[in-house]
Amino acid sequence: MQRSGNGWQKRLAAVEALLTPPVPAVDAWHQRVQKRMLDAATVLLGADIAAQLKGPLLDVEVLITKLSMGIPPTSLEWELNYAVQSRHVPASTIATLRSWLDSPAGQARSIDLWYAFRHDGHVERDAQAALGRAWLHASHAPADRWESLDAGDQAYCWSRTVLFLAYAFSPHAFGLPLPNRAAEIAIAERGVELVKEYLHWSVEHSLGARGAIFHHTGHWPALPLGPEVGWAKTLRQVLDGDDQADWSNGA
Repeated sequence: MQRSGNGWQKRLAAVEALLTPPVPAVDAWHQRVQKRMLDAATVLLGADIAAQLKGPLLDVEVLITKLSMGIPPTSLEWELNYAVQSRHVPASTIATLRSWLDSPAGQARSIDLWYAFRHDGHVERDAQAALGRAWLHASHAPADRWESLDAGDQAYCWSRTVLFLAYAFSPHAFGLPLPNRAAEIAIAERGVELVKEYLHWSVEHSLGARGAIFHHTGHWPALPLGPEVGWAKTLRQVLDGDDQADWSNGA
């Protein structure tokens, strides 16, 4: 009886099937991210605008999340430019977001006064402590009293520092009555700048940076006073020199 030659062909086909790249299956993770991004964008922007958003899902989701969190305008502008230049988010998506921002809904979007402090990282916590010590110093209270305050009193101290420093740098934004949108934006953006200022100081005077100086000089440099000294000085000037603003309805 003649032996069939189909056996080895079947085995070869089976082996080749193992080597053939499979047809890409639907990525469940990708689907979840897309749904999450579209859901958030739909709530914020509306279904029609959300459907127009294209690009790396996680990066687009970051923008939507920051918008939902009440990111202030200057920080948002930086994020939009960064998304195009470094994260490859399509210009069309950025144009869609800008168009919404220029609309009445976008102009009325919520601004979070304490946006800069919503991420509970060590930089934000340390910046809050420095801001709180600045308030105590400007109020002629011992700065080392900070550690003994409860969470509510600490929040009062550091938030008032942000509030009055915002007024010091942008007094034109604090037209009466308070609160108003211009003041809210000024406070939120000053908070971002103060966290950046503290971060810059902490990096410049980090253990690693001071260790490099020790390596070259043979002695450890003294840790200079933090930015809270300058903040307290500005606070004192505002508290002593301006009694025109009605802070009873302040942030």
